Amino acid sequence: MSYSAKRKLLSQNFLFNRQFVRQLIRFSSIDKKDTVIEVGTGEGIITRELARNANNVTSYEIDASLYKKLSNKLIDSNIKLVCGDFLQSNLPNRRYKVFSNVPFSNTADIIRKLLLSYNGPEEAWLIVQKEAAKKFVANNDRNSMAAILYYPWWEINIIKELNRSNFKPQPKATPVLLRIKKRQPSLLSQKKKDNYQDFVAYSFNKVKKCSKINPDIWLHKFNTSNILSTRGSFTKLLSEQSKLKKIHRTRLSNNWRSSMSPANK
Repeated sequence: MSYSAKRKLLSQNFLFNRQFVRQLIRFSSIDKKDTVIEVGTGEGIITRELARNANNVTSYEIDASLYKKLSNKLIDSNIKLVCGDFLQSNLPNRRYKVFSNVPFSNTADIIRKLLLSYNGPEEAWLIVQKEAAKKFVANNDRNSMAAILYYPWWEINIIKELNRSNFKPQPKATPVLLRIKKRQPSLLSQKKKDNYQDFVAYSFNKVKKCSKINPDIWLHKFNTSNILSTRGSFTKLLSEQSKLKKIHRTRLSNNWRSSMSPANK
């Protein structure tokens, strides 16, 4: 894949105003006792400010050229810079938080990894596109499947809209600061997570007007329904989504048609 195609795929919009980054971090709960993960080091501005406010920071950068450039600059003792794909990494076994200006094209995958893992963050502060953020926020009027899937275990809210002029290149969509906080206590036990995910995925696929159902009514329906017929629905959904993303990635290449031949599917 060419460098320009990679940038298009990652959809990276970097922050460049250090004072603005400091203001954003002040909105968070991050302090000197915290371990923090950053997804997408970018040009290192957020990384440096996080290092000043947290106990330690692990920052993932998938772009090898950016990693090489930053490895000689981000030399603070409490910064660990990792060249690799966060989506393929192992999450910490200890308590941690996340603060990141995530690559916009990977928003859903990054949030899914954080929130569906056995050890999700205590809290996450993510800079994402407004329309993408709204899909994760549960409300009483209209809800996406993602909002309902995460609702029992996570409080998800848009904290504030951000001015596009603070980014380069400027994004076409409005960026926002999205806050994700682990519920204490959760509305469902972890033991019920797999069954609940299957129930929601099955319902959105089979039942009309699911998006208009109140999040608390979803919990009631789950607790009072026969869920045996829904088993495997969420795993099937993830598999179908993975295939669609593979098609999208290959279309960035001039040879995408040949790459989707039966031998390569």
